[in-house]
Amino acid sequence: MKKFYISFLLLITCSFWAQSQTYEYLFNNNLNEKGGGPPLVDTLTCGAAAQAGFSTQAVCTGGTKTVLDFNAGEGLVFENSGGFLGPNSSYTINMLFKYNTLQGTLGYPYVTGAQRLINFDTASNFGVYSFPPILAPPDGGVQFYTGDPLTSNTSNRITANTFFLFTIIRNAATDSVFIYINGHKADSIYETSGLYAPQNATAPIWFFVDNGISENYSCETGPGSISYLSISNVASTPEEIQNFYSTLCPSVLPLQLLDFKAVKQSGSVSLSWSSTNEINTSHFELERSADGVNFNKIAQISTHNTPGINHYGYEDMIPLANNFYRLKMVDLDGSASYSSVINITFEGIGSFNFFPNPANNELTITGIQRNEYIKLFNSEGKLLLEKRAAGHVMTLDISKFSKGIYILQYYDGINFKNRKLIKQ
Repeated sequence: MKKFYISFLLLITCSFWAQSQTYEYLFNNNLNEKGGGPPLVDTLTCGAAAQAGFSTQAVCTGGTKTVLDFNAGEGLVFENSGGFLGPNSSYTINMLFKYNTLQGTLGYPYVTGAQRLINFDTASNFGVYSFPPILAPPDGGVQFYTGDPLTSNTSNRITANTFFLFTIIRNAATDSVFIYINGHKADSIYETSGLYAPQNATAPIWFFVDNGISENYSCETGPGSISYLSISNVASTPEEIQNFYSTLCPSVLPLQLLDFKAVKQSGSVSLSWSSTNEINTSHFELERSADGVNFNKIAQISTHNTPGINHYGYEDMIPLANNFYRLKMVDLDGSASYSSVINITFEGIGSFNFFPNPANNELTITGIQRNEYIKLFNSEGKLLLEKRAAGHVMTLDISKFSKGIYILQYYDGINFKNRKLIKQ
């Protein structure tokens, strides 16, 4: 009896794994499934005049790929004729694609131009949509039709004309459906009505197909391109989605740093840079070093994540005598890369000094020139006080400032020097 029980469990386990299956579509000038499974069907809806066909585009690092382009009103259908997915199925669907524009205008009670990515019932508005920047500034957002009001964040943002990985997962055991963008969770719902699964064992799945059921707001889905599609009858874990995103193509195009410059100003350094393709980038970290070896972060700047070329700037108000600058570019997954290093130097002013240090209310400053400037900064680099010297010695009232560490700077029109001041 014991042997029979073990054999029965093995049979159940083997049957379960035998049912686990994934269909993959690579769009290599056709709509065929990679392993010989059911092909996709290119369909025209909402008055689309023609199919767009295939093209070659930059999708992944290190080269280009063949992709399927789709026009406004053109979409894809997975016919599901063999009952691959049903009303009670778990699944994982991945799409690497882009929209050419994030179109849409706001008009009560609808958003004209919210573009549908996927739906399981063309007789309703339910599905997953890309919403325009007016609802998710500065870029668009992806969300369930039945979700809460859309909020813009780094997890659900997408940028026009940039490929991104859209993932939808349904866990039938928990009645939960999740959306991931580039491997990061963007939205989720709890649903028992079957709106996000095929309506029956042979009902198709629609991609980029708008139903046009609303009289004034129909057929909004615009043109774009798709590079990869997979449909699996199991629910992936968050870790599996992140790993899949990291190895898919092998990766979506990284941020491109176009330039990085530093210009010496009167007692400061003006830094600027520009970049493009920022969809996967979280932020920049500006680092400085006195020796070109040991760097410290002096500022963190969030990326704009807008299409095209983006420009950034930062003013280092308390530079060192010798400055090495570099940019650390941090992706959403925590990985990072670095720019080249820029060097800016200032000559020191040997005779400049002050006392006492630590000080309470007043400083005596020596070794300065008439009509040159003394500046006081807090530890964060904010300018608090600026005085012009009347002679070679001057006094400075610091009684109104709280206890802490400050930087006293002397600038003679050509060179400057910074010294640390402790206020008691």
